[in-house]
Amino acid sequence: MSHHERGQAIGVDERTIRRLIKQPPFVFDTTRNITLVRIAEPGEKPTPRTYAKKMAAFVRRYLAKHVAEQRAKLVAEKKALSDALGIPVNSAKLNKALSLSLTPEVLHDLPDDEKSETAKTRLLKVLKWLSNLRERETERDFGCLIGLAKVWPDGVQVEILKIVFDGWTEFMSGVKLVQHIEREANRKAKKADPTAQVTEVRALFFDYPHIPTIRKYWKVALDMMTTHYQTTEKNPPPSFKALNPGLWKHLK
Repeated sequence: MSHHERGQAIGVDERTIRRLIKQPPFVFDTTRNITLVRIAEPGEKPTPRTYAKKMAAFVRRYLAKHVAEQRAKLVAEKKALSDALGIPVNSAKLNKALSLSLTPEVLHDLPDDEKSETAKTRLLKVLKWLSNLRERETERDFGCLIGLAKVWPDGVQVEILKIVFDGWTEFMSGVKLVQHIEREANRKAKKADPTAQVTEVRALFFDYPHIPTIRKYWKVALDMMTTHYQTTEKNPPPSFKALNPGLWKHLK
């Protein structure tokens, strides 16, 4: 039975049904086009899947707001790169196209004979990013959100994800620092024992929020959240304080 049919059966609008099942004591879960509703057990806490759905809702709102802008920038860069790489290569257009992704200092130091190859590499990346632009999470993304819901403090997951999305450059800087530490650990392990098995640390380059990367480096997000609470002097919720009680003992 659909929400519309349920609403007709009891004489209310289907929007009322949707609003009511979001309130206690109801618990609902939607998978594809099926919504399961039940009465929650006394004291029952939300499941990781419940928190993941809240995070997914944020992701969709974020994508709906930013994807159009990202697509427009990428399409413009694609055209600029394609025009510059015509036959013959137009040097002026090439410099202008590369300036869309490189700082003036980097572009100035880039040898002329390397600019065409740099532009071709960049064009391939732009084409890949354009093909990956979407307005909702993938199944893999949702699985990662469930994982994040399990390792991040209860009730703070959406706020942490928002901080990461809004501060993506800062997050990736933290990831690069962690990767540097991991590579150093691998190097020392190999030096001590050349036969030691180590996990390869692959360089990651994402200009836009990438949920699997957030899942892998979830502790970096917690560090960002800690910094956010400290700089804004906002009192963290108990579940977050519990991660490091001594850090917040000065707060009532």
